[in-house]
Amino acid sequence: MPRVTKPKSSEVCGRCLQSVPLKAARCPHCGNRIDSFRSLPIFVGIIGMIALVFVIVIMIQVVQNVDLESSPPDTQQPDSILSDPKPATSAEQEKPGQPEKPPPLNQ
Repeated sequence: MPRVTKPKSSEVCGRCLQSVPLKAARCPHCGNRIDSFRSLPIFVGIIGMIALVFVIVIMIQVVQNVDLESSPPDTQQPDSILSDPKPATSAEQEKPGQPEKPPPLNQ
């Protein structure tokens, strides 16, 4: 049985199985519409690319959230707590051991 090869410049009609030129909207033999599925691979490709970008965005957000949760908490305190106390003025240096209130008498 000889092999039948279809030319690459045509499609096959789904109804009458005859070759149809690529630019034809209908089969020249039976009149069946041909162009309904020509854009299907492009449409599937576009939907696939959109889905891929969506998955990548979700993965990036999940990785960032996991990194934030697994990072050690900030143990730094405000600078005012860790900084050295203000240097004492000369009046405060003269009376370092004197209490602010005099001790009670006769107790």
